[in-house]
Amino acid sequence: PVLVRRYALRDDSAGPGYYRGGVGVELELTVFPPNGVITSRGMERYRFRPWGRRGGRAGTLGYTRLNPGTEREREIGKIDVLYLQPGDTVRIGAQGGGGYGDPLERPAGAVLDDVLDALVSREHARQDYGVVLAGDEVDERATAQLRAELRAARPDTRADFDFGPEREDYEAAWTPALQDAILAATWDYPVHLRHFLRDRLFAEIAARLTKGAVEPVLVPELLAAIIERELAGRGV
Repeated sequence: PVLVRRYALRDDSAGPGYYRGGVGVELELTVFPPNGVITSRGMERYRFRPWGRRGGRAGTLGYTRLNPGTEREREIGKIDVLYLQPGDTVRIGAQGGGGYGDPLERPAGAVLDDVLDALVSREHARQDYGVVLAGDEVDERATAQLRAELRAARPDTRADFDFGPEREDYEAAWTPALQDAILAATWDYPVHLRHFLRDRLFAEIAARLTKGAVEPVLVPELLAAIIERELAGRGV
């Protein structure tokens, strides 16, 4: 009833670092009976990457892809339960862990081993680790030169954590001041009502953020409009 087409380590999924992050896996399977059901629990890091630390880079996001490589292909994100019909194929890619420490300090021989083991591509060995390969050997001189160039080109100060571009973009819009304003505006309401109002506020602000920044001072006004629109005269 089920054909497992692929179960393998996921190429270039590990966050670069002196200590490379853990490598994710890929599972692809096809279901043949009607009304097939797949359950998958504990699927995380679909929106924000696993962190990199002390110069290490963030890992990769997870994904779930239905009918890959066909006109019916679509990304479906995290699942608990997925219902499939005959011939449907699902490919799940587990996230890769974040790296720890400066990837330009990782021994070139270790990077070469990762390339030969098909964990890191030659392109990423050069791009992320500054390791230049000549066939299946490290070009020591070219590697030293490239690593010096990469060190010179990067910022003098680097964050202790690398959260990845998705979280950086999120926090640029949902600033700490904006989130504090949402908490402050809803704090004095009863718990059940507080969560309701926060959900509505987040939805309202998310829609406005597609058109530009939302200033924290607008939050009380937005909350008052939500209360008037959804709660006034309803005995809440």
